[in-house]
Amino acid sequence: MAAKGRSFMSLQVPWRLIAVGLALIAVAAVGALGYNRSPARRAIALYEAAFKLSCCGEPDPVAIRDFKEALRLNPRLFEARVGLGAIYVTLDRKREAEQLYEEGARVNPSDPRPHFELAELAQPDHPAQAIRHLKDYLALYDRDQHAWYELARCYEKRGQNQESLQVWESIARRYPGDPIAQRAIGRVRRKLASAPGEALNDGKQIVNGKP
Repeated sequence: MAAKGRSFMSLQVPWRLIAVGLALIAVAAVGALGYNRSPARRAIALYEAAFKLSCCGEPDPVAIRDFKEALRLNPRLFEARVGLGAIYVTLDRKREAEQLYEEGARVNPSDPRPHFELAELAQPDHPAQAIRHLKDYLALYDRDQHAWYELARCYEKRGQNQESLQVWESIARRYPGDPIAQRAIGRVRRKLASAPGEALNDGKQIVNGKP
């Protein structure tokens, strides 16, 4: 009888260890599931699913729903704003796209990207608005050479040749030998020389707080 008791006890210990091990695995699985379902990760998963449905601005209703839900979960997920904004533009809902990026600028004031997208939406019909958004963008991220070009061209489109020349000259100082800036400076200077009452600047003006 004693031998049987020892045999039973020897079997009990492994089963208890197995039970504890299974319990630990279950706890780890629940924790991993909770991590995978965190708002940030769910937002990314929704964005990725929506992007596959609407990679080129295709107005897929499921993509619209998923982009919106991704932004609800993580308002700072800018990629979801771009995806939803592209759909709005495709649907000729430009004002909704603008509101989307305006909200993005409020949610994350240090992010320059909403201002650039707003500038893109404003062109070519509203250069004054584009100028405002480009200046806000460049105040946060002044290393975008293309954005400097766009700012100078917007001034020129509005007939603000003096301001355009200031920006082009600023670009030439930032990027010495830039042929685009050099050609533009010559073009705008000719416009100024032929326009009565407009004087050429001395090349020392400050553009958006930076020379």
